[in-house]
Amino acid sequence: MTPDREATLGAGTKPGALSSDELSEFLARPLIARVASVRTDQFPHITPMWFEWDAGRIWVISRSRSAIAEHVRENPRVCVSIASDELPYTRVTIRGHAEIMNPDGSDDEWVARLHTMTSRYVGTVDSGYADRTERFPRWLIAVTPLDLTSWRGGGWAKRYLKDAKSGEVGDA
Repeated sequence: MTPDREATLGAGTKPGALSSDELSEFLARPLIARVASVRTDQFPHITPMWFEWDAGRIWVISRSRSAIAEHVRENPRVCVSIASDELPYTRVTIRGHAEIMNPDGSDDEWVARLHTMTSRYVGTVDSGYADRTERFPRWLIAVTPLDLTSWRGGGWAKRYLKDAKSGEVGDA
């Protein structure tokens, strides 16, 4: 490893942002989204959730009396973190606005998405989960990104590698 690549993992993966195709492939995986909402006391609240990436939005389903639903009603600003827990540690962060799409609870789009997510996340392990629980009221929440940051591999972005002595930026 060359000195200017010290901050790169030796796993052979070139670090950097995901391409459009890589992003779509990554977000199709059954990973857990950590959705940070803003509580009324202005502290962040993080909710691990199943998600679906569709039409340039993150879709999540929450129970009707959940904390995240209350937070989104008061303040739509959220941040979503999705990351793999194995090498090359791919991750996506989305800062955006959340909107409850069925505020009167009558829209059944959430039921269809619940069935899709159940299939994706638990498959045949508990394929009846959606059928058993669809009678419980839920909110369908769409997060529209303001910005999206992605990264794969261990390495460091160039902005972190500025050499204090020379002022030069390393190759990341």
